[in-house]
Amino acid sequence: MKMALKYGESALHLQPHDKSILYNIAMIEQKALEMMVSVEDLSKRTSSDLEMAIEHAKHAQKLFNSLASDESKALPYSKDLADQRRKYGESLLRKAENHLSRQYEYERENAAQVEAARKAREEEAERLRAIQEVELEKKQKDEEARRQATLERRELTRQLMESYRADSDDDEDRKARRKSTAKKAKVEEGLSGEEDAPPKKRRGPRRKKNLDEDGDEPMTADPSDGEEKPRQKKSRTKKRVVQDEEDGDEEQDNRKRRKTEYKSKEFLSDTDEE
Repeated sequence: MKMALKYGESALHLQPHDKSILYNIAMIEQKALEMMVSVEDLSKRTSSDLEMAIEHAKHAQKLFNSLASDESKALPYSKDLADQRRKYGESLLRKAENHLSRQYEYERENAAQVEAARKAREEEAERLRAIQEVELEKKQKDEEARRQATLERRELTRQLMESYRADSDDDEDRKARRKSTAKKAKVEEGLSGEEDAPPKKRRGPRRKKNLDEDGDEPMTADPSDGEEKPRQKKSRTKKRVVQDEEDGDEEQDNRKRRKTEYKSKEFLSDTDEE
């Protein structure tokens, strides 16, 4: 209807003295209010649209009243139809006022419902936000507790490892000290045994005592020559070396049994005396 009214106004601007154009404009404005009042679903119209339609219908009433009272002889419209439209417009405007009151009430109720729905949505959003904040706080606390527990487990593990390493080091030190003490005691025991053992008599062949001071045999008389000749020296160096080697081997073999031999000798000595 807005486009039709716009075209009519444009045509009137081109032919301002054409009264049929004025009649058509009045019909368009009245028909717009008629269509607006016929709408049963109040949600499909607004109070502002109804108010505008009423204003156009009032303008149409002025046009129909002017056209119906025109005394010109040649008119492009029927004066009776113009007057009927004027009368119909009066009843239509009364009816439109009732529709406008109903539209106002509907819009107030609808606005209240919309506001209530908005508040309900806001309250629900606030409730959900509060729940999310509580859940987030709980999640943060749980994460902090897990992190703290992890740190405590790591610290406990570190302390246990340090304690284990310290105990291992102590065990190694004790073992080393025990080994050192045992070795030292063994050495001291060996030295003490050597000191207590009596000197062993050498068992080499008896040397002849008839050697002179220089180790040479005494002069002997040759019965054929009537002169004394020195006795031929015997090689004793080899015997000494052999004897020393034998004595060294015996000394090494009998070193471990000195205490036993010493006790055995004492026993034998006591037996001989008896």
